[in-house]
Amino acid sequence: MVVDRRGALRCGLTALIGAFATSACATDRERITAPPFGAPAPIVPGAGPPANADEIRSVAMIGDSITVGAREPLTRMFAAADLQVIALDAENGRRIAVGSGAVASGIDVAGVVAAGSPAPDLWVVALGTNDVQQYSPDEFASLVSELLAEIPGGAPVVWVDVHIDQAVDVCARFNTALSTALGARGGAVVAPWSATAPTDGALSDGIHPTNTGTQLFADVVAASVAVATGR
Repeated sequence: MVVDRRGALRCGLTALIGAFATSACATDRERITAPPFGAPAPIVPGAGPPANADEIRSVAMIGDSITVGAREPLTRMFAAADLQVIALDAENGRRIAVGSGAVASGIDVAGVVAAGSPAPDLWVVALGTNDVQQYSPDEFASLVSELLAEIPGGAPVVWVDVHIDQAVDVCARFNTALSTALGARGGAVVAPWSATAPTDGALSDGIHPTNTGTQLFADVVAASVAVATGR
């Protein structure tokens, strides 16, 4: 990775991190104690919640355009879960390992956030939609592992799986590789967006959520966050 690029990213993220840390400090939060109604059961390929689950107080989320569209319900959800948002960094077209112009890769963003102070206790990743048709399926697991390598080993991870109406088969291959990679790491949960995305009215174009779909997306993430944190 390029050090200068990360330095620039660090400067750009400073204001973003401060803004979200402030917005997430509500006094009337309610803990999520059960998956939201209608959300599919999260997949836990590795170990269960960490022993220090009660100490998980902050979160960072890295995503693409799907997360961009769901920013508001996600922010509300994190506040309800009593999680301070260290970073909610989402960009249209973001890929896991390949940056493009002003859009940094997920790996670069993860490296910057992990090096920050404070570092988040919980990580949520919603990437892969822009990658599944750019690689052969036998490269998927190593691609996921590249990003996981940027996240501190003891931190729990929620990774949202992928769905594209016109590429169901390759998405299924990616989701299987994702579960395998997270299982090898441990302390990880797959948020099964692929089980909800095909719901009537959830997607506007076979990829991106409608207004209704953005709330469904946040519900899927919330259910998995509840499992990952044990509360």
